[in-house]
Amino acid sequence: MNFRILNGELIIKCIIIGGASPTISSITPSWGSVLDINNINSGGEIIIISTNIEDGQILTIGMNSVYYTGSVSSNSITFTISSTILGGLTDNTNYSVTADVSDAAGNAATQGVITFSIDRTSAVTNPTIIIHRLFST
Repeated sequence: MNFRILNGELIIKCIIIGGASPTISSITPSWGSVLDINNINSGGEIIIISTNIEDGQILTIGMNSVYYTGSVSSNSITFTISSTILGGLTDNTNYSVTADVSDAAGNAATQGVITFSIDRTSAVTNPTIIIHRLFST
């Protein structure tokens, strides 16, 4: 604090130091780093985890010039990405997801960015197990 008297009036100058800086801790697509045909057909989710962001703050993600906005709750938010949007992405191409948010005081978090690739030719499949029983008499 800084005090001084100017023309008979007491002037007080204060500097208020805010809390911790807002951050985007993680961006996690449900399909991981490679979007395969199974995930394209079923759609997916992108989960954003933040720190020091108050409930109700608006977070925006962008992917392939499509933007989604939603309200942060307990420092997280989940966006549902339809199979139609995922199906419009080009095979053998890398895409970025960006995330932007500010705290209630207007302090912007550093933009979060992750990259994933598209692979329509491979798919994760569940193995089929065949059991043969041999009987002897």
